[in-house]
Amino acid sequence: MTDQNKNKRPCVFLDRDGVINTGGLINLPADLHLIAGVPAAIASLKKAGFIVGICTNQNGLSEDFEGNIVWKQRPLTREKLSVIQDELLRLLGPDAQPDFIKICPHAKKLDCACRKPKGGMLLEAAAEFDVDISRSFMIGDMSTDIKAGIAAGVTPLFVRSGFEPEQIDKCPQGTIAFASLVEAAAYILSQG
Repeated sequence: MTDQNKNKRPCVFLDRDGVINTGGLINLPADLHLIAGVPAAIASLKKAGFIVGICTNQNGLSEDFEGNIVWKQRPLTREKLSVIQDELLRLLGPDAQPDFIKICPHAKKLDCACRKPKGGMLLEAAAEFDVDISRSFMIGDMSTDIKAGIAAGVTPLFVRSGFEPEQIDKCPQGTIAFASLVEAAAYILSQG
């Protein structure tokens, strides 16, 4: 560990849908169902000293760079997203609260720096929370999550708990895969 990284902490960046909760896109709080064991897995990472945060593309917001609506029939609003996030925090419980939640609200066609597979969202959080990138991980269920982790310089881990487990085939060769966040967290903790 370099002197520059001595006071920095490692982070586990988590995608939301398919990693923390079941299903695809979540547009209503009632659609939010946690994957078994996720709160305990997050709590164990936090107890071990990791910063744990969520980095999620929220296609349903479909905003431009000024916050204007690009897709008029968008299924999600900022208000709905806030209620969904409040419900997520309630379901996770006090020991598994994420240190941050970062979202990319932009329409896919804008090709912004924060939208996964680019690493901008992770790098923004890393700077804000003084993260040691060299000891950090990105856990996701889509190839875009894995590619974002690589772009940001963290170790990417794939989980098959999402609604498209065949996404592993779109990941770079050698990507480590697990059944769910529970197994991925155990792996991270075993790395010392």
